[in-house]
Amino acid sequence: MMFSLNQINLRYLLTVLLLFGELTMAQQQLHFDHLGSSSIRSLIVDDRGILWIATTEGLSAFVNEHFYEFTPDMTDPHSIMDADITGLSLNSAGAVVALSASGLSFFDEKSFRFQQFRLTSRPVSFQYDKRTGNYWVPTEKSGITVISNSGELIRSFQDDPLDPNSISTSRYSPYFRSEILDFSDSTFVFLATPSGFNVYNRQAK
Repeated sequence: MMFSLNQINLRYLLTVLLLFGELTMAQQQLHFDHLGSSSIRSLIVDDRGILWIATTEGLSAFVNEHFYEFTPDMTDPHSIMDADITGLSLNSAGAVVALSASGLSFFDEKSFRFQQFRLTSRPVSFQYDKRTGNYWVPTEKSGITVISNSGELIRSFQDDPLDPNSISTSRYSPYFRSEILDFSDSTFVFLATPSGFNVYNRQAK
């Protein structure tokens, strides 16, 4: 079978382009292998455009084509709390908050460190009440913790069988996420759980 010189050059060019494309994809794949773990639990982009990646071995940030890895350090109170990061969220300033078994790790962009907030059981979500500026944190076994914008404990809600005014359950599943709380009303916070519907008066002490 006969081929013209132009046909041969075209086939050669296509072959080179295909090989170059495969090489480029391989390089990109190797680039992402720099992560501390292949088990990625969550991704989020903060208000500064930083991509945060929660893994089973720590927290990674992708900035200007470079990865920065954060791991727990028992001697450093400004490290992340746990290696296994189960979820990510953003605070009111648009900075990342890492959820893990021991509690919450708030990232401080100015110091490039974390503020730790310890909880008695794993947080399942992190929700911001714009009307008060507080964060509501449902947990797996210890009810709901309310935290101020500065990271201080305001109060904790738990189920008490002897108190008809307590919340209907202290256990929350990660499958419910943000759908269980509604902050749209200026007077009340509404909480929906498998154990019942709850209404909290913001003016209550």
